[in-house]
Amino acid sequence: MLSGTKTVTPVNGVATFSTLSINNPGTGYTLVATTTAPGVTGATSAAFNITPRPATHLVFTVQPTNTVAGSTISPAVQVAAQDDAGVTVTSFSGSITIALGTNPAGGTLSGTKIVTAVNGVATFSTLSIDNAGNGYTLVATATGLASATSAPFNIAASPQQVRVQLTGGGRIDPAIGKTTFGFDVDGRSGPPFQGEMQVVYHGGTSAMTRIHSLVIDGVTSSPDPRGGVCITWTGSARINNSDQRRFTATACDNGQPGSSHGGGPDRFGISVDGSINTGLTDLKGGNTHARQ
Repeated sequence: MLSGTKTVTPVNGVATFSTLSINNPGTGYTLVATTTAPGVTGATSAAFNITPRPATHLVFTVQPTNTVAGSTISPAVQVAAQDDAGVTVTSFSGSITIALGTNPAGGTLSGTKIVTAVNGVATFSTLSIDNAGNGYTLVATATGLASATSAPFNIAASPQQVRVQLTGGGRIDPAIGKTTFGFDVDGRSGPPFQGEMQVVYHGGTSAMTRIHSLVIDGVTSSPDPRGGVCITWTGSARINNSDQRRFTATACDNGQPGSSHGGGPDRFGISVDGSINTGLTDLKGGNTHARQ
């Protein structure tokens, strides 16, 4: 695209175009001059080249996404070398190096960390981080260019990696009925996992449903988008002293000492054989606490 003042009034028969520029590099450009003056033919310039603006800095064009510890970050992270106008310099073919920036859990970055740019872009397709944590960042560097830091992202624990103890108690008020709860789950002990939970659910056809006497066969962890971590434990539990039934419970710890700080209140939810499902609900009182 040709920019600048493209129509000029001649002075002493000469038109001077002092502000012209072309935005894309290329070889063999020409300019064509025309006039409305009668009897004057147009003219075409000699061919000329537009060289790229030099790369000045790096930019993450594909940011790292949340993933599971030890798994490849997908889609592949991409870093571009750009000029001072924010245009990717396609002629740049230097090496770009990537490393951990913020490292909240002492993780190790694995995979190919030095990549040669193609058309100005380096693609990191084999990156992974071994430790679960929230708020990791990556830093990209290249000789002579300003570095770039990625947006924060989270690494969740894989099911076999969960080593967390979760305690808590309080009250939630889902639309289907007030629920009080208390639990102590040791994700470091199993499987099967040690733990206990007492839940009293005030809803449904009965005045009260008591959920207790757990057998826990699964504990998993995932980052809470609002901040902190969510722990889910599954297994079987007695319902009002009757037979064991399957349950799934989840508690989210926002990382703050109370239930209404940080990115939002702590949360709790439980479902039992599809007959009870409170949904993951903000605490009205109490607290949950997850610790490694």
